[in-house]
Amino acid sequence: MDRKILGISVGVTVVIVIIVVMLFTPNLESTPIQKHNEKIGLVINTPHSAISLQDLNQIYSDASSTGIGRSNVYLFWNIIEPVKGEYDWKQSDVLMSFNKNNDLKVTLFFSVINGETLGPFPNWIGKPSLNAIGEDRLVNVLDAILSRYDIVDTVVIAGETESQFRYHEQNMPVYKELFNGVYSKLKEKHPDVQIGNGFALHNVLNKNLEHIVSDLALGDFVAFSYFPVDTLNDIVKTPQEAKEDLQKIFEIIPDKKI
Repeated sequence: MDRKILGISVGVTVVIVIIVVMLFTPNLESTPIQKHNEKIGLVINTPHSAISLQDLNQIYSDASSTGIGRSNVYLFWNIIEPVKGEYDWKQSDVLMSFNKNNDLKVTLFFSVINGETLGPFPNWIGKPSLNAIGEDRLVNVLDAILSRYDIVDTVVIAGETESQFRYHEQNMPVYKELFNGVYSKLKEKHPDVQIGNGFALHNVLNKNLEHIVSDLALGDFVAFSYFPVDTLNDIVKTPQEAKEDLQKIFEIIPDKKI
């Protein structure tokens, strides 16, 4: 395996679950191979931005050995399509190869909405408003990604969506039109790919934004992240309170896949 240093521009997060596996399973070779469960996944990233391909391969192998069946991969438009119509696959090819070699499906986070911010977008797009992003431009780049990587079976287009519209609910119809247009065109070419939006459940509950989730429960599913925090982001919830928070998902969107 190439020992070159790889700079990955997809976020830097230590995966606690992997650390736990490494601590409590000292001899992975003697551990029975677990069947992969595609409903269980991890965010597989590195403890620092400069890492060898061999080390990254081992991280993916260790994660896969836990029995997970998918990973979350964050790709950014400005990295994938730095020039209009010209795609740079160098970094994403490496990441996707590790997933494919370890028999992992991929949930792709290609968020044009990231909480209160939009993008990041390529320089050739600039800093567009929601109604200027361009339905066809978004369809083209997602189609290119899905056509190249058949292991991607789930796409999240907006993350922490509630924060974007908390003070700008008047823009929700604009986003609904964008999402529905992108959804219908991608489904024509990739009917088996699931497409939806993501929300931060703790923000939704702490700031009474359930109506935004209900209104933007578009596509095939609704994704949630969750931290047991209060409005000041202090971790104060007990396990029972956290469980009750998670149960509220089914009250907010009773008829939607989660």
